[in-house]
Amino acid sequence: MRTLLLSGTIGLWAAACAVLALPTPAAASSPTCSKATELQTMLCLVNQARGSHALRPVRVSPLLGRSAQLRANAIVRCRQFSHTPCGQSFGAVFQAVGYTRGRYSVGENLAWGIGSQASPTHTIQRWLASPAHRRVLFSPRWREFGLSFVEANSLFAPGANRLWVAQFGRRS
Repeated sequence: MRTLLLSGTIGLWAAACAVLALPTPAAASSPTCSKATELQTMLCLVNQARGSHALRPVRVSPLLGRSAQLRANAIVRCRQFSHTPCGQSFGAVFQAVGYTRGRYSVGENLAWGIGSQASPTHTIQRWLASPAHRRVLFSPRWREFGLSFVEANSLFAPGANRLWVAQFGRRS
């Protein structure tokens, strides 16, 4: 796992996105609100990064969200950190939710980490530091976005692991 030092721009994005996603005190103790906040923060960071490259923001797609959850579940079930866990094809999760009707294009970024290394900020930093992940993140094709994360003890290393699945797509 490679870590990128915070640049001023990334730090400002993270601060701005965190402020947008702050839960109310009553909601802060709710696990559902906590997960929703993490997902909102990641979406904000993705769109901030895309905007810095003059790319249009992606909008949330329920279909891609479901396919991201299917991929995350398969990775956890088979304990394979892969775009093709359990021997399934890359496109299987997109087909399962009906995203592949008509013309389409899809991409996917995966990440996992422990503790603060699994936060939205650190995850986006790692994607930005990786040429392959940057290509997916900054593709001008994308119009839609689906995101999921799961937490599991000792998934890939001892401790509380978080697995992120970000899927990008465009249908016409």
